[in-house]
Amino acid sequence: MPFPRGKISRARGFFKDFYLRAIYAPVKRVLFYCTGELDEVQRLCSKVPALGKERNIGFGLVKRVEVHEIEEERGLVWNGLAMRPIPVRLLKSWEDVAYMAYRPPYWSKESVDLCAVPFTRVELA
Repeated sequence: MPFPRGKISRARGFFKDFYLRAIYAPVKRVLFYCTGELDEVQRLCSKVPALGKERNIGFGLVKRVEVHEIEEERGLVWNGLAMRPIPVRLLKSWEDVAYMAYRPPYWSKESVDLCAVPFTRVELA
């Protein structure tokens, strides 16, 4: 089948022009803390091609993955700082609060509760 003649329409269809409304934050390093079997965490992380939105057009490419075992738990509270949203009903004291999703699925209303904001001072109950 021969190719159609003429110009390719950029007003509609596959080649349609669009304005990308995504915030792009170029970072050199992303750090995650987790709990699990070291070999399985390494296997799963090595399969991650990209992070964030607009991965399909080349944003968020992961160049290298390093997995290290550490001595202490840092996934919830570390050095007195909340490392993630923690519901205030689980805390004795907190510095700052907001309504945030604290468990997946993060888009669901059932996952939202009054939580301590990450990287603020907290004390577990």
